[in-house]
Amino acid sequence: MNATSIEELRSAQNATTTVVAPEHAPVGDARMEQIRQLLLGDALQSSVDRLSALEKRQSEFEQTVLQRLDVVSQRLDALSRDVSADRRSAFDELARAMHDLGNRVRGI
Repeated sequence: MNATSIEELRSAQNATTTVVAPEHAPVGDARMEQIRQLLLGDALQSSVDRLSALEKRQSEFEQTVLQRLDVVSQRLDALSRDVSADRRSAFDELARAMHDLGNRVRGI
C-alpha cells in the first residue's frame, strides 16, 4: 500500500500552516472542523450515545447490586438473631439439665 505516513501528513500540515497568513488560519481551522464533522460526526455521535447508554446501564446495575446487598444484609441479620436465640435456648436447656443432674447427685 502506498499510503501517506502520519509524519508526512504532519509535516505537510505544518508547512501549510506556516505558509498561511494568520488572518486566514481560522477559516482553515473551521474548514478542517467541518471536514472532521462530515467524516466522523455520525461515528462520534454514535459513540457518545453508546457511552451514555453504558453509563446508564452501569448506574442501574449499581443500584440493583446495592438493593440486593441490602436484602442479603437483612437476611444475614435475621439468621444471626435466629442462631443466637437457638444458642441461648440450647444453653438454657443444658444449664437446666446440669442443675437437675446436680440435684440428683446430691440426692444420692
